[in-house]
Amino acid sequence: MRLGLCVVNGLRKEHGAHLLLERMRAPFASVADFNLRTKLTKAEQRTLAKIGALSGLSAHRRDALWQVELPFDSESLFAKPTTPAPAAPLVPMTTWERMHADHSGMSLS
Repeated sequence: MRLGLCVVNGLRKEHGAHLLLERMRAPFASVADFNLRTKLTKAEQRTLAKIGALSGLSAHRRDALWQVELPFDSESLFAKPTTPAPAAPLVPMTTWERMHADHSGMSLS
């Protein structure tokens, strides 16, 4: 089942709309590309990674959480948003951890 961005805690409406426009313009190639093009706040990036919204751009949720924390200078002329990020030294979340992340990161009960 898929839920809309309106249930993501802390995601501003205008940021969600910009995210959708960027996704329609071209699919995101990586978490770095996502961050460069959407310019979401770090808190919004963390929440989306935690709830699995970036799992298609990474190996698993913790890998996405790792990638949103990597330093990336979007103002740099040499920024390469599609460069593969180093593998995260973290194991994937368990089913219970994913469920807890979903409940804490979205307006679910």
